[in-house]
Amino acid sequence: MRAVIGTLLVAVSLQCHAKCADVKTSITGRVEASAHSPIAGALIVVSFIEYKTARSAIGYSNRAGEFNLTFHWNPLSGVGVRGDICKGKLDFVTVQAFARGFRHSEDSVRMDDLKGHTLFQLERVTK
Repeated sequence: MRAVIGTLLVAVSLQCHAKCADVKTSITGRVEASAHSPIAGALIVVSFIEYKTARSAIGYSNRAGEFNLTFHWNPLSGVGVRGDICKGKLDFVTVQAFARGFRHSEDSVRMDDLKGHTLFQLERVTK
C-alpha cells in the first residue's frame, strides 16, 4: 500500500510541474584575452535557480571567441488553490567562462538588464 501511494505522489507532482510551459532563453557573448584576441573553446556555464532548484547549462566559444548558449527554464512559481502558478521569472543568472591557461571569470547578469550580449576578458595565468 505504501509503495502505491508513493508512486501516485510522484506522478501527481511531475504532472503538476508539466503544466507550465518551458521558456527558452539565449545568452550570447564573446570571450577574449586582455589583448582583445578571441579565446576559442572556452567553457561557458550559465547557472540559475528554477523554483527552488539549481540548474545549469553549458556551451563553448567558437573560433571567434563568440558563444550563443540557449537554455530552457520553467516559470512554475508555486501551487495555488486553483492549480499551478506560472508567473516565475529569472531575476538573474550567473555566467562563468573557463579557458586553459587563463583565470576564470564570473558575472551575475540581471535578466532585465541583459541586452543579449556578455563580454568576458580573461587574464592569462602566470607562474
